Amino acid sequence: MAEGKVLSESAYARLVADIRKMIAEGRTRAQEAAGRELVLTYWEIGKRISHEGLTDNAKYGESIMEDLSEELGVDDNTLYRCVHFFKSYNSAPRGGNLTWSCEFKAPAHQARPCIFLERVVCL
Repeated sequence: MAEGKVLSESAYARLVADIRKMIAEGRTRAQEAAGRELVLTYWEIGKRISHEGLTDNAKYGESIMEDLSEELGVDDNTLYRCVHFFKSYNSAPRGGNLTWSCEFKAPAHQARPCIFLERVVCL
């Protein structure tokens, strides 16, 4: 602080408000970046599993998916959603317009809707 410089109460209040706003905006940007990375990671997981053809052979694939689920500590439904996500999007998601937490209707051949992506903010 410059020698002899004293903040008035209103200047101090503005300083606090500005810093609060910076912290909140920084946290929001960090959450959005983490969300984008999570979506990309799930897409890549779906791609990797799909390339093994595990979902093509029902019994064998189901067994491997259960093993993966247990080994990785990830719910097997999440792994199946990753595969569905990969198959639903031709290329890796870019930008900030997808999030894993929004509801996405599964194709007609699937019995129930899958929870996953559509928009960044789903509140």
